[in-house]
Amino acid sequence: MLELFMLASHAICALQSHCLHDTPTDSDLRRAMFFDCIAGMWSRECQRRASPAIWSPLYLPTTKTKQVGPDVLPPGVLLEGGLVDDDHPELRKARLFFGNLIDIPWLHASHDNYPFSATLTRYAEVRRADTVLYSGERGAPLCQWISQMTFGLLEAVTHARIAESLLVVPAGRDGRSAVISGTRILRFLIDWYVKMRRNPYQGDQEAYIQHGRDVGILLNQVLDILDAEAIGQARSTGLIRSGCCQGMRQNLVLAVALIVSALCTIAQKLWETVPEVNAAAQFDTYIGSSTKRPFFLVSLNTAHNKMRRAGWCPNAISMEFMHKLRGLGPVVSNLVVLPPYIRSNPEEHQGCNESACVFYTIDDTDEYVPRHVHPYCGCEYIRPPVDDIMKLLSESKVPVVVYDGIELHVQPAEEGPYVAISHVWADGMGSTTEAGLPACVVERISNMSRVLLPGSGAFWLDSLCVPAVNHLRKRAIKLMAQTYRDAAKVLVIDDCIRTLCSENKPWEENLFRIATSAWVRRVWTLQEGLLARTLCFEFVEGPVDIEVRLGVKPSADDAIREAEWMKPWVMWALVHCIPLLAFRVSHKEIGISGNVPLNEVVALLHLRKTSKAEDELIAVSSLLPVNVETLLSIRGTSDVAQQRMKAFLLHLRVVSKDLPIQVSPRLTLPHYTWAPRALSTMENTSSTVTTGTCTEEGFLAEYLVASFNAPIAVLPEWREEGKHYIIITFRNAFYRVQLWVSRAHQPSPSIDAIIFTEDNISTRPYTCAAACGILPGPVMRPTAGSMTSESEPLVLKYNGPCFLQHVVPSAETSTEEFPVLGELKSTQILLT
Repeated sequence: MLELFMLASHAICALQSHCLHDTPTDSDLRRAMFFDCIAGMWSRECQRRASPAIWSPLYLPTTKTKQVGPDVLPPGVLLEGGLVDDDHPELRKARLFFGNLIDIPWLHASHDNYPFSATLTRYAEVRRADTVLYSGERGAPLCQWISQMTFGLLEAVTHARIAESLLVVPAGRDGRSAVISGTRILRFLIDWYVKMRRNPYQGDQEAYIQHGRDVGILLNQVLDILDAEAIGQARSTGLIRSGCCQGMRQNLVLAVALIVSALCTIAQKLWETVPEVNAAAQFDTYIGSSTKRPFFLVSLNTAHNKMRRAGWCPNAISMEFMHKLRGLGPVVSNLVVLPPYIRSNPEEHQGCNESACVFYTIDDTDEYVPRHVHPYCGCEYIRPPVDDIMKLLSESKVPVVVYDGIELHVQPAEEGPYVAISHVWADGMGSTTEAGLPACVVERISNMSRVLLPGSGAFWLDSLCVPAVNHLRKRAIKLMAQTYRDAAKVLVIDDCIRTLCSENKPWEENLFRIATSAWVRRVWTLQEGLLARTLCFEFVEGPVDIEVRLGVKPSADDAIREAEWMKPWVMWALVHCIPLLAFRVSHKEIGISGNVPLNEVVALLHLRKTSKAEDELIAVSSLLPVNVETLLSIRGTSDVAQQRMKAFLLHLRVVSKDLPIQVSPRLTLPHYTWAPRALSTMENTSSTVTTGTCTEEGFLAEYLVASFNAPIAVLPEWREEGKHYIIITFRNAFYRVQLWVSRAHQPSPSIDAIIFTEDNISTRPYTCAAACGILPGPVMRPTAGSMTSESEPLVLKYNGPCFLQHVVPSAETSTEEFPVLGELKSTQILLT
């Protein structure tokens, strides 16, 4: 292939030389055009076939740094690969910090019959020289790819000779197939890590650091190889040459990515000051960028698909949730091997999607029927004395109930300690005071309350203590914050948690179960969890205070805590998996007081849903400086949720300026099309960004404003949100503008300007902004010299948020072909 390209180039050179002395004929020109066309096509084909994999026929190095390494085992380094025992105390720790590796099919490539190779390049070269191997059957490249990316990689990193028998184990019912055991790889890495911590180079620091540099270079090279395989554009990569199907290719990329993730983590612990290692440890993004690498996106999607096929609800493991987990090793690799929570049928989540679960979306409460503890139970319903509940609520007192085994008694909460129950209606415990609950359910809750409060047994449950009468229901909702804040303990009852969580299981599994439960995905449970003084969860054994068990809350009994080494992992897992619990640990007093900053509430609401959009602000009103009674008074209209959001923003008055530039659904109310429709769909707002003022006429704030040289007409097809792009020029550079124009609201007929919060367009790959039209009025249309008068703000009609991304056009592109965005100027504007 390369020879043909050179031939075409030499032919063109010959024609050019000929034409310097003689007038070119038509035939000469046609031949020149042909070769010129062939040369260009062949150059592009070479680029498409080139691969960063060193065993590719067209190996394209991705780094100028040459990886060096010995051809023989270095002295003083591990000579024989070892495995720690199955019950080694470090194995569980390794799964948490390094990841839970998965098995890889072993296709019996020849590994033991070749000499040790201390570099991946050498490993490939030795086998490439074997013409029998590379001229054999079609599956040979796949066999060698697996061998090189497992045995070859591990040998090159660890400088240890690894026999096939060390990692390969029989698989399948008949034992005829084989796999490279993920558990054995992890056990081997633990052994190597422990030996490396003992300084095997016997004080030769230079050799030790050089080993780290070689490892860093190698890991970065392997990440490039995984990218090429994930994209599928480099036709010479091993998996594509072997004819490997897309599904198997993605599974292999995931399996190897998990190994590389573990190696990156270990390498950073061993060589934390080596730049090459730190570059590899960035792992999921490109160096110096926040852009996710292709192999990481493919691996995350593959893990997600594995869980979907296993029966997981797509809403519980949405891609948004998976991206929050940060990396593959510590959480995703452990989560992907867990079986899902199944109520009755493995196919029960077929009707669910990423945004909603059919079990937790209750549209018609009139058709709702509470469930008994056991399906075959037919016990009668128990109701508390309705008049007693109503009397206490009318006096603005919180009612609680006590079950004596026969009937329920009502008493004021102030008379003694009580347990407040936090649950989701979809688990079958929803009702009203008038309707009551099955006796079996009441008895079970009462028994757990007595375990938590032996001298009381009193408990509050909305299904028994909140009547259907509208004005009293509103009164109970107003008292909701006080109810959970004053409770001695709050008990979480969730079907998934109570069925699958146990004190006899590893605590990391319990945390993963809580992280994927319905309780952490519902809006109402946020305030219930944050306001609790003591938060307990019902496990298989009964109520458990997990904050004490995990050691993140002081306790007099140290014996019941988990091991001290788990604390760093626990806090990391809570931050990324269960933000509510992480906030309780780091902001305990703020959570109980209910004075939570708006940006924190937005972050905690992420991925939470409610069946009724108008309930969201009511459910979190106790956490924010807003009058819940004002919000409750807005009802009866078709746009009650939007009217409540407007009232909420007017009550806050001062909010972050980045609200209009976030990509989220917007209100359709006049003057408020810039405002988010819900807090749960917002991006996390920064507490450091300057603020603006919410008014009846719109949002008043100072922005950096740039106007176009001519209006850009808003076309009807732009209503496909997030799908329209335009190219503009700004400061002699080209930018692609991705524009979101909501289908719901009427935008300005043109885009006249773009507003920014910062002048960082040239230093960031993506810049958030908002496109606007200039409304006619007392203010003149802005010009290059004067954006607005000094007395009045510039009135802008909000069209939607947009992203600006720098692009490189072809050499022939002229700036005159595209709209020109003028310079930025700080301007007081009224966004309406």
